[in-house]
Amino acid sequence: MRSFGKNQLTEIEVFFLHAASLTKASTELILPTKYLTALIACDSDQFSVDEISNFAKALLEKGAVYLCFWGKGCERFHDIVDEVEVEMETLGKPCPARHDGILMTTWHKDESLDQALWFLLSCAWPLDDEIESCSTVVITIGNESWANSVASRLENMDQFRKEISDAD
Repeated sequence: MRSFGKNQLTEIEVFFLHAASLTKASTELILPTKYLTALIACDSDQFSVDEISNFAKALLEKGAVYLCFWGKGCERFHDIVDEVEVEMETLGKPCPARHDGILMTTWHKDESLDQALWFLLSCAWPLDDEIESCSTVVITIGNESWANSVASRLENMDQFRKEISDAD
């Protein structure tokens, strides 16, 4: 996992993790904060419901407060994560990080990876009282070109945000 410094909009440290699988990403995702916001970029059609559910539980247990999904099947991934959250709550194990009980989730089916990344960095914010103990992480699974693109964009977040804003 690699740090790219702080997002100037939020003052939250931004990390990047590329892994070959959801299982590998779960074990390698170690952040220095109680909360996290994340963009998960993957072709989720290749993963079983159980694989996605296990990854979702890991994210929730690691303090997920805002999760964004991009890539083929991102709506399915999003829905499975929402179902896992409800199941955990029903079993009396609500998201450990959320004192207000709300996990924000979005999917970005009709957007480019750049647009989904811009959304994460510019719009996917934790609650005010979570900001000081929050990290942002971009997770790419399997696709090396996505990983290279994300790393390149995170090298200069301010310039990236400006380019995307100017393009719209």
